[in-house]
Amino acid sequence: MSSNPGWPSLPPPPSRGKSPIVWIVLLLGGGAAAVLCCGGGGLLFLATRMAYVGPPQALDGNWRCVSTGAIYTISAFDGHPRLVAIVDSDGEEFRIQESKWDGRELKVRFRVPSTGYSLVEELRLSGPDSLYGEYVSSAPDGSSSRSFDTWVRQ
Repeated sequence: MSSNPGWPSLPPPPSRGKSPIVWIVLLLGGGAAAVLCCGGGGLLFLATRMAYVGPPQALDGNWRCVSTGAIYTISAFDGHPRLVAIVDSDGEEFRIQESKWDGRELKVRFRVPSTGYSLVEELRLSGPDSLYGEYVSSAPDGSSSRSFDTWVRQ
């Protein structure tokens, strides 16, 4: 697995006395995988990683947020994706304050002028034409909430 830069290396399997313990990696298509750790006593745990592994350029384009209808525009600069615009379904343009690519996720920070809310989102590919993101939304009064959303390519 270490030959694919989109996936972390697996640690050595845990030891359980003299029972052989092995990692089993199942590639499920679309870049998804399940990791099984099996040993003398049976299945020790199952971990899944639902992530589409694609080049950073795969994020280029317009993406519609499923829950809000906002359109996110992502473009590559020097080989790294960057969020360059967000236009809400009512035409309001959000103020992008930061956009960073860490090699796996696009972390963005932006402000919604009409409400004063600030959001920090971490976006990653979940398929060739879909994004998954987790975000924290902070209100002007200092309260915040955490949630997730999905985007589809336009």
